[in-house]
Amino acid sequence: MSDKTKKWTLSPWMSGFLTSLLGTTISIALTFGTTAWVNANKKKDAQRQTAMMVIHDINTTIKSMEASRDELEKNYESVKYFLEYMDKPEAADQERLEEAISGSLRILIDTEQKSSLNESTEKIFSSSMDAWSNLDNMRFIENVQSFYYARRAWLDHLNTSFYWKGPVSEQEMYNQVAVNDYTQSYTLWGVWGQYLTAKMKDKAIRYYLDVTPNKISEMNSMIQSWSDMNEENMFLMGITDEELNGFVKQMENKNAPLNERDLVGTWIDSQSVNNSVFSEIEFRADNTFEVRDTTLYNAWQFRGKIKVSYSIEGKWEIQKDSLIRFYDAASIKTVIDTTGISVSENMKEAVASYIKNLSDYYERDTKQYFESNPRAARMGSFDLTRNKMELTSTTPGENGEPETQTSHYKRK
Repeated sequence: MSDKTKKWTLSPWMSGFLTSLLGTTISIALTFGTTAWVNANKKKDAQRQTAMMVIHDINTTIKSMEASRDELEKNYESVKYFLEYMDKPEAADQERLEEAISGSLRILIDTEQKSSLNESTEKIFSSSMDAWSNLDNMRFIENVQSFYYARRAWLDHLNTSFYWKGPVSEQEMYNQVAVNDYTQSYTLWGVWGQYLTAKMKDKAIRYYLDVTPNKISEMNSMIQSWSDMNEENMFLMGITDEELNGFVKQMENKNAPLNERDLVGTWIDSQSVNNSVFSEIEFRADNTFEVRDTTLYNAWQFRGKIKVSYSIEGKWEIQKDSLIRFYDAASIKTVIDTTGISVSENMKEAVASYIKNLSDYYERDTKQYFESNPRAARMGSFDLTRNKMELTSTTPGENGEPETQTSHYKRK
């Protein structure tokens, strides 16, 4: 065979070396390429998580302001109804008039409590360099900075401006109640009707009420501005409504769902931490339950405390994530124990009236309530140990706006 036709071949050692080198090179390339790909995806996920956290915080603020606006609007309608009938209360619908009195008082009173908000997300966004570095959309960052600045300015305005400060102090309200014999039966009109009538003729108070539509308009403008901005935020970050809802649900559902087996037993209400109220619920395996409350009452008319033991029974079931209870109003039992009190001779009549009011509340008013509202549904969950439970319900508040009520229980 001539040299021209001879094939050039590698030695076995050289062939193995080149193969190994090629394999290592490919491995390194794949490793660095995969790491870069993983890091890029982690950064993208972090961006979306941070963005959704902030967007949710803004939405929560908007909903809070909407609830405050709705309450203000309803109370203002109450004022208008009271003004219409304050000089002829006998012509008014008495139930509507009582609602108008309550709403008028709420709009006038200065609670002296500072408005506050949950700043945890704002602090994370403002103080963490990671949060800033996670977001590469400058327009989104500017929007968020603008929102947090505006929210802080709005809160300061609410807490410091006389424009929002109620003209009637808590002390004045307290004094108005104190001059009445509240141990006897009374009507809202009897205690507050003439008082409010006189107040409505005060020019300063009428001015405070007359500018209420301006306040509502101011709140509407803020709500609209923040809502539009947050829609832009979702567009800028490519976040859909479904994705945001999933994020919120994931934040809220970190506990174990209710189930019949783990619910059976006796649960103590977390409100039982003081020495005046003790409440527990026993859930039985036959799907019946019993609520047992013990309350200690203390008043200036007597020394010691009146002990009231109260119970009601019913049936329970679990539907999806909710605990459903059906109360049996006929099962109500009330025991009023007065052996722990002493009463002076001149207070016996007042104490007898006090006890009668207690008895009426538990045996008449409470029974009427459960006859009218025999079914109660509350969303619930266990903690991971299944020895603590949270129950939440949303009901119309005193002003008609939705109110969330949450109770916590621990296994006895």
